Amino acid sequence: MELINNDNKILLCSDFIDWISSYSNNKKTLLEIGSGYSTTFFSNIFDKVVSYEDYDDWFDKIDNQIKNNNLKNIYLNKFDKNILHDTKFMSNTKNADFFLIDNSFYSKVSRFDFAKFIHNNKKENSIIILDNGEYNIDAYEFLRENYYCLDFICDRYDNRFTQTTVFFKKRQKEKFKKSLI
Repeated sequence: MELINNDNKILLCSDFIDWISSYSNNKKTLLEIGSGYSTTFFSNIFDKVVSYEDYDDWFDKIDNQIKNNNLKNIYLNKFDKNILHDTKFMSNTKNADFFLIDNSFYSKVSRFDFAKFIHNNKKENSIIILDNGEYNIDAYEFLRENYYCLDFICDRYDNRFTQTTVFFKKRQKEKFKKSLI
């Protein structure tokens, strides 16, 4: 299965889509940063999708999809540059089981800032998903330094590769002494 847009362009790696689709998420909440074609897709997998978008055109497009399809488990929110100080966003972060960081590269808040915020405020066993880590090296490296990860890599519609990464279980920060024998 592939998640594609109206132009038949692959948006998330198909192996990732297969993985997340097979995961038992029927009582789980996804907090999605950056709404898109995946928002309605994820509403079929998760019990609740809390989605944040800062671009008016995308917000309107997804809002119309939600209304036209009568999707009751998607909660669409606009955000601005002050989102990381918003009490509702903080509450949603503390309660989410999964996170998808997939906001625009031109967003008002960077993926790195979202990654740090989620890292500092999420539940212990929640899972963070970063799309396009190859273009968001600072967010990818920060999360990889702090969590174990599983990379899903695929070819994009423009013959370049893309990467969707799942970050789970915090890494132990203890340093082990190497013996010289």
